[in-house]
Amino acid sequence: MFTNLVVQNLPNDITETQMRDIFAKFGEITSSKLKEGEGKGFISFKTHDSAQRAVDELNMKHKVGGQAIIVAKFIPKSELDSRINMANPISQNMKKLYQNNIFVMNIPPVVSEEEARKVFEESEGDIISLKFKPIFRQGYPRDESNMISKSAYILYKDNKTAQRCIQLHDNQLPFGPGLGFKPLRVDFWKTKTDIMEEKKE
Repeated sequence: MFTNLVVQNLPNDITETQMRDIFAKFGEITSSKLKEGEGKGFISFKTHDSAQRAVDELNMKHKVGGQAIIVAKFIPKSELDSRINMANPISQNMKKLYQNNIFVMNIPPVVSEEEARKVFEESEGDIISLKFKPIFRQGYPRDESNMISKSAYILYKDNKTAQRCIQLHDNQLPFGPGLGFKPLRVDFWKTKTDIMEEKKE
């Protein structure tokens, strides 16, 4: 039973009122909080039934600003400690939530989101969301002139499409050769727990 939800993949310019309005139809909301500029928020309902209906009807189905939002049960940090074994049901649920999410490194800094979508999306609707993370030269001001590459988080509609993207684009130069361009590194997004478990093997 749960009443607290975490909401991710929201547009960075959304307001708390707008986020709250999305969930209002599911029942009485006791509290809400938006992390402005981070695309993340929290919603608390009075009842479990309201929270469950919101997850069932909104998670990866409802789009805001053209991108599908992720709605899930809120799990306290103490329960997400990296020492938790992946056999734990909570960790399994988190892993399942992100099993269609890939991480791409070495994207040239000049590549736009539209250009990236053309490369990584074979069919319209394959990509639920795509977010860039700029990589800057160490020790220099974090501005566009010092951006050396981009990384991207891409959430696909299903695991099969995500796997195909990795097979097609890992260690390739889909944006063409260029001065200083490196082959892409493409793999499934991994939690801290995943990384720690791999190191143990």
